[in-house]
Amino acid sequence: MPFIVEVFSLRLEGWTLPRFRSCMIRPRRGVLLMAEEHVPEWNRTSRVARLQDPDTGAPLEDAGTLYDTTLVCARPECWTLSGIERVEDYQRVIEYAQSWLVTPVSCSAQDKPL
Repeated sequence: MPFIVEVFSLRLEGWTLPRFRSCMIRPRRGVLLMAEEHVPEWNRTSRVARLQDPDTGAPLEDAGTLYDTTLVCARPECWTLSGIERVEDYQRVIEYAQSWLVTPVSCSAQDKPL
């Protein structure tokens, strides 16, 4: 069983969401993957974070992708990632600041304490 997390986006189009709005948005659930990848539009590599479906292994399209990802805070109950979210508009790509609050949901039996 993979390590499953819930991801809450803390911003919308670069603007920080107030608490009353952020609690109305459903978190996305999946397996968090983070790796360096080449971004052709930037002509360089970037630390990229995305969510993957735990059953199929396919990327979750509605979860978005976080580029130039930085770990801001890590605690046992949650951690925060920040970076750039790229949103495709009709004829362009807009890049916004984004932060993800990541909380663990479950882990495999071998990771559980005895």
